[in-house]
Amino acid sequence: MKLILRLLSTFFGSQLRKNMISGVLTTGINMLVSLVSYPIYLHYLGYETLGVWMILITIISMSQMCTLGIGPAVTKLVAEEYGKNDMTGVQAYIITALWLVTIAGVVSFVGLLFFAHAIVELFRLHGENATTALQFLPLVGLLNIYVFQINVFSSGLSGLGRMDQANYRNCVCRVVALATGVALLWWGFGIISLFAGLIASYVLMHIMSMILLKQIYHFSFTDFKSIKIERFREMVKFGSGVLGSSLVTLFLNPLNKIIISRYIGVGAIPIYEIASSSTMQIRNLIESAIRAIMPAVSRMRSLGVPDNMQKVKAIYITSLRLVWGFGAPIFLVFMVFAPYILKFWLHQSFTGMIVPTFQILLIGTFFSLLSVPAYYMLMGCHGITHCFFSTVIQAFINVVSALVMIFMLRSINIYALAVCVALSHIGASAYIIIQMRRCVTPNLFPGRGDAQAF
Repeated sequence: MKLILRLLSTFFGSQLRKNMISGVLTTGINMLVSLVSYPIYLHYLGYETLGVWMILITIISMSQMCTLGIGPAVTKLVAEEYGKNDMTGVQAYIITALWLVTIAGVVSFVGLLFFAHAIVELFRLHGENATTALQFLPLVGLLNIYVFQINVFSSGLSGLGRMDQANYRNCVCRVVALATGVALLWWGFGIISLFAGLIASYVLMHIMSMILLKQIYHFSFTDFKSIKIERFREMVKFGSGVLGSSLVTLFLNPLNKIIISRYIGVGAIPIYEIASSSTMQIRNLIESAIRAIMPAVSRMRSLGVPDNMQKVKAIYITSLRLVWGFGAPIFLVFMVFAPYILKFWLHQSFTGMIVPTFQILLIGTFFSLLSVPAYYMLMGCHGITHCFFSTVIQAFINVVSALVMIFMLRSINIYALAVCVALSHIGASAYIIIQMRRCVTPNLFPGRGDAQAF
């Protein structure tokens, strides 16, 4: 940790340093929340019921496609306006985005009501599991409208350079969700306990977001005059690339769960989800810090100051050092001690199938971490097209390899699917790194090719 702090203090300004450190700290706390939550949820609900809940959470994630990639677009465009000290433009983007995602949320709600039975059939849920899913889908649709708005507030805070505040807020809300859910589970309320915890966390997130935005700038969320068609076009222009990536990603995660539910069994979904989410949490220890470079690079580019190139170069170099100096040892420790860690963590709910699944996914996740600095540099330098194509490559490798096993080998198991996912991470990461070297690196290290992205 001292090495990381020294690197950050050497290369970065104070606010960016705070943003990056907050990402690491809050991700660590979020990992602890996950460590506590999964064994408790499995104890009270079992694998099948928890699998149904994870399907509902997946549907909430899938519904994000309705927002047209507005969240990341708000972060980038707000960062550019804030870099130019144009607070009117900042407010205009946030307000325009709020109304846009509200409409998207209503569309999502209607869609869930209309396709509820089709969704249940898609996941091949039957009996009590199907009944539970059908009962919760309308509530999920209503929650989506609220979630979309809160995501805009989070994106606005990140664009204003206060990603640290957004990180701490999200961390507090996750703890509240866990505490609420566990308390209600203990009182015997079953799966509705998790939904109640989720609602409590989002309400708190909303209140805290409003307070933080008011502290930074006196926003008027009812200023309809701020809604401009030009702002909408700018958001959609950048958001379309993000939307494409989100569509592919949101399609891929449910697809893997559909494959598990149909060909392996709904009880295997928690095994995959625990292994997958755990490896991503480990990755997020580093990725959450590096994520802060995207709005920072956007602000520097908006000013057009040549000296900022050296700052961008320092950001990139230090990001790479974080990946290799801090990330690689962590991944190695988890790879070697995975059997002991998982058995101690899950205790009575432990199953031997989790260990190989976790280790296979961990390999793929480490390769994806290697491309994170390049990914966010491309995002900050208008290289969103390459980010989109990387997700397409990831989805293609994942889907094709899984289909080959299903239709040609006539079978697939949880380990084989994990291999498909790992290979997809490796392919997508290779593409991002290549494009970073081709488009952005020449501007940071002259003499390495033609400049394209800046």
